[in-house]
Amino acid sequence: MSCLYPVMLRLQNRAVLVVGAGAIAASKVTSLLEAGARVTVVAPEVETALEARARRGEIELLREEVAAHHLDGKWLVIGASGVEPVDQWLADECDRRRIFLNAVDRPPACTFYVPSVVREDPVLVAISTDGTSPALAGRLRRILGDALPPRVGELASLLGSFRDEAKARLPTQKGRARLFTALLDGPLPELVEAGRMEEARRLVAQAIDDAAGTTP
Repeated sequence: MSCLYPVMLRLQNRAVLVVGAGAIAASKVTSLLEAGARVTVVAPEVETALEARARRGEIELLREEVAAHHLDGKWLVIGASGVEPVDQWLADECDRRRIFLNAVDRPPACTFYVPSVVREDPVLVAISTDGTSPALAGRLRRILGDALPPRVGELASLLGSFRDEAKARLPTQKGRARLFTALLDGPLPELVEAGRMEEARRLVAQAIDDAAGTTP
């Protein structure tokens, strides 16, 4: 039985350390930058792509062996050196400092796993196999990606744009849940899929009016 606790982290403007600077590290850096993290990479040898990011000021790049002071002020750490003693040292040091660590391809050293994701902003679906099979996680990602409704991200954004109004006019969480469930069970998803966004917005606005007991 898995003992993982699934979360979505907000890393905007938070300091993250990546140890290692090869192709895998470069991929991790890309994902971290997309999440808005402030990334420091430390490694004696560096991938060309990461050198280019450093020149553009996207990351801080330190060409040296990792040391304890590199972990100062970090919210989490990615271990991508590919060197087992380095990963084990990171695991011990991060555990001592209570910093979460993902050591690539070394599940026993990890305190969190990076899931395979399906992203249709702002919708994000994460898949984990508890570190047992990245290949299976990738397969499930493709299956779920194909199963998501078209324009599901636009649907989520539309509903989100009415969230404050719904909170203001419908005082109970139960009432708001009933409203949005009814909208999703009705024609709203089909309107969004067809790109009929103005009609979709009017439908949501009318539904809130009706639920609040007012007339348009």
